[in-house]
Amino acid sequence: MWIRWESELEGVLARIRLCFIGRSRRSVPSGISEGLLSPIERKNGWTIAEHVGELEPKAMQRLLNLSPWYADALLDLKS
Repeated sequence: MWIRWESELEGVLARIRLCFIGRSRRSVPSGISEGLLSPIERKNGWTIAEHVGELEPKAMQRLLNLSPWYADALLDLKS
């Protein structure tokens, strides 16, 4: 069951990555998703970054605050 769920999540993340431009599309969307789905008690840039093995939250903050992405393409993925 877990392997199927993990496989489905990876498929969704692969589709979402296409909506991000440049370096942002590599692993940061996966890390944010992993952190949000994790059992960590407080979820913020620092705790999520630490959970996925980052030394600081800059990459995640950059993705959420500054990275260009295609909102319309993300909305189209729902269908």
